[in-house]
Amino acid sequence: PGYCFCGYVAEQSIAPIRSTPGVISLVRFGMEIAVVQPAVVERVRRVEAALQANAAAGALKPGDKVKVIDGPFVGLEGLASRVSAERIDVLMTIMGQPQRIRFSPGHLARPV
Repeated sequence: PGYCFCGYVAEQSIAPIRSTPGVISLVRFGMEIAVVQPAVVERVRRVEAALQANAAAGALKPGDKVKVIDGPFVGLEGLASRVSAERIDVLMTIMGQPQRIRFSPGHLARPV
């Protein structure tokens, strides 16, 4: 998240890229602008498409209500905030305070 891939010609100025709204900086190795081969960008696109398809197929997504079904927080409910294949951050209220707690996906389910 937060990365944008773009093509550019080495002889041209990078000023238009750097002045694009939302662009903070270019990835560099020392003074060299990082170069990513087109095949790598295509693989990233395929992985992202697969992740989107899984999310559309019923996987949890940010904003979904969740219930903890395993571990020390079992029975508590919250809202999924960040979702990945390995972990899900959940916003919950614990002892009257809002908290963000990270869970393995297998520890959560949609409340009934």
